[in-house]
Amino acid sequence: MSREHHSPESFSERLAPASTPFRLQLPQSLFDELIAHAQREAPLECCGILAGEIIPPAPDSADRSDIAPDIRPPIGMVRSRYSLINEAASPIEFRSEAKSMFAATRLMNARNERILAIYHSHPTSLPIPSRKDRADRLSDEILTIIIGLTTHPPEIRAWWLTADTATPAILDILPDIAPQSTPQSLPAQ
Repeated sequence: MSREHHSPESFSERLAPASTPFRLQLPQSLFDELIAHAQREAPLECCGILAGEIIPPAPDSADRSDIAPDIRPPIGMVRSRYSLINEAASPIEFRSEAKSMFAATRLMNARNERILAIYHSHPTSLPIPSRKDRADRLSDEILTIIIGLTTHPPEIRAWWLTADTATPAILDILPDIAPQSTPQSLPAQ
């Protein structure tokens, strides 16, 4: 994401980042799609968005007044992945193409989703943020996920970025929820 093209002010209020850091939860199928996207685009960097909702932490079941309030972070539950076009077409940087960003934003609006993370690949290096990654981050409150393709299998890491720091973030990969089966009628007796 290039800051000159995609400043946070360009998104609707509903897509504004969460006000506090969160723990990102990503279904296995979307995790697999991230890796597949990075491998398809190699040797160029890929880029995209993970969107969903922020879920407040469940209240502590003890709920006793003599215990400090629950300090668990909210959950950033990923519901959708949006591939973007890397108009930089480079193995060492990405810049999302405006049309693909606009299309993703429209779909997120329609689905009442917010941006939880921006992802991109490092085809020739480990998934560690570069100075450019830190400088070009969309927001301090949106996670950056980097897919490193130098290992087998590829390695994915999540980061909270500021202009000066890169702090590892929690990324939980969840099993996909199986669709519920359609109830079948019992034969009449």
